[in-house]
Parts: sequence; C-alpha cells; structure tokens
Amino acid sequence: MRPLLILKTGSTLSHTAARLGDFEDWIIRDLDLPASSIIVVCPFWPDRLPAPENFSGVILTGSHAMLTRNLPWMRQTAHWLTLIPGSSIPALGICFGHHLLAFALGGEVRAHPRGPEVGTVRVETTPAARHDPLLHDLGPIFSVHAAHTQSAIRLPPKADLLAKNAWEPHHAFRYGDYIWGLQFHPEFSRGAVLDYMAWQQETTINGADRCPGDPAAAEANGPTILRRFASFVVNTERTWSGQD
Repeated sequence: MRPLLILKTGSTLSHTAARLGDFEDWIIRDLDLPASSIIVVCPFWPDRLPAPENFSGVILTGSHAMLTRNLPWMRQTAHWLTLIPGSSIPALGICFGHHLLAFALGGEVRAHPRGPEVGTVRVETTPAARHDPLLHDLGPIFSVHAAHTQSAIRLPPKADLLAKNAWEPHHAFRYGDYIWGLQFHPEFSRGAVLDYMAWQQETTINGADRCPGDPAAAEANGPTILRRFASFVVNTERTWSGQD
C-alpha cells in the first residue's frame, strides 16, 4: 500500500502541544492505521512536495495561518492540490486544510463575518450526507468540536454541501467522489477545544454559546469520521492496485 500523506500546515497552541501533542498526532491516533504507513510533510517548501500519485490519500491539517494572507507557500500548495481531482486520490482538508482545498478547487475564503466559532457545536446534515462515506448515519444533527475565524464563504463549483449550522453555512463539503473539506475538527479532544476556548477569551460571541453540542458525542463522532476516511483510502487503494 502506498503511504498516506499528512500535509502539516501548522501547529496547535504551544501549551496544548506540550500536553497533548500536535494536530498530526491526533489525526494519526484516530485513523487507526499503522504509523509506518503515514508520512508527515510540511508544505512550506512546496517545490519539494512529492507527486500526489505517490500516496494512497492526503490529509491537510488545521493551522493558525490565515489563507487570506496569500503567502507563496499557500498559493503553491493550492496549485499542487489542483492535481488531486484528476488522480482519484482521496483527500481530506480540516479547518485551514478545508479552506485551502476550497480555494484550490475554485471556492472563496474570507474572515468569518460574525467572528470566531470556538467550542463544541452542533451541525446539521443535508440530504447529500445521507449516503456520504464519512458522514452517513451520524444523524440529522451531530456534535463536533470547532475552532475557526475564517470560513469558506463560497464552495467550489459542483461541490456538495454536507453539513452546516446557523453560524457556519459550510461546515462540510464533498467535491466529486474522493475529496472532503471539514470546517470542524474531528481530531480535537475535549481538552484541546477547552484550550482554544480559553485562548479566545470571548466565548460570549462564538457559536458554541448559541449552538452548544454534546462533548462526549463530539469525541465519538470525530474519530468515527477519521476512521471512515482511513477505510475509504484503504479500499480505494485496493481497487487501484487490483486487489479487488
């Protein structure tokens, strides 16, 4: 099996990382794949990014970076991501990774007009999620952890909206059959989201106060989504290699 690539686009809060590990550690923990089958690459030197076809799948982590800064590494990584739709390689973008994927595929990203959404929140699925490989059977409303100040205010053309809430209209989308963007953080633990809530220090203006979710359910839903993506990658790889 070709390795799965994690593009590490940033790090969590320093004190959170010291206690709990970093974004890629949480993702690897919940994928339930052998650590030897996963490669982590920082895309800050995009000319060194290997060809997508070398991998069975791609996950883009969250980041404290803002896509609207339009830094060279962001533009070049977005260009690299435009190769994904033609490769049939599964891809999953989380928070900043969701923004980067949306931008690369023709969407638009800006600062969220209503400010941060930080905490455990509820999201509502759309009919397109009913048979989605990642979000099916989570219910019409399910709980997740969130921490973001920017938003994909316009999804890529032909993308299917999968989940939303009153604060964030584009919490999840699927592009084609292999590419997903998640505004929420399936890899977050309750400890991580509490650190972000304390860091924001303005919880009265965030979506968590207006749409509180169930922390225990969020901690179950996140790993379920990541494991489903891992299974999708493995099954797609078997088909690609002729094992099925």
